[in-house]
Amino acid sequence: MHMDNTNTDQREHIIIHDFPGSIRVFSNGSVERFKGTDFVPTFIDQANGVSSKDIIIDPQHNISACLFLPHLITHKLPLLLYFHGGAFCVSSPTTANYYNYITDVVAKSKVVAVSLNYSSLDTFSTFIRLAPEHPIPAAYEDAWAAL
Repeated sequence: MHMDNTNTDQREHIIIHDFPGSIRVFSNGSVERFKGTDFVPTFIDQANGVSSKDIIIDPQHNISACLFLPHLITHKLPLLLYFHGGAFCVSSPTTANYYNYITDVVAKSKVVAVSLNYSSLDTFSTFIRLAPEHPIPAAYEDAWAAL
């Protein structure tokens, strides 16, 4: 007897949550993200002198971040822990709008900034767990661990 798997395959790809323009969740557990997938590599910004680099905060828990340093550090500076937008679902420290914003903040306020990476969409091999695959409070727990 021949079994037709067409209905099974179609059920596995049923959209159960759709947040237009941001994220789509399927019944098989897969997630499709549309927002926050652009990427700015870490470098020294020639316009404002801010340098950035990827760092591992806690290898045991796979927590990473992007470190932003102002130009010509000559003394101790305040530390800013920055949680970029995206509702713990989309984006990363290297998403262009957040990256540009935090480099501007660092340049103007002369602080060192650490922007936690809770995204699996950029070049980091480690990340804070994203929702909806990892529901709240997972991202909060990971952010607390980074402190």
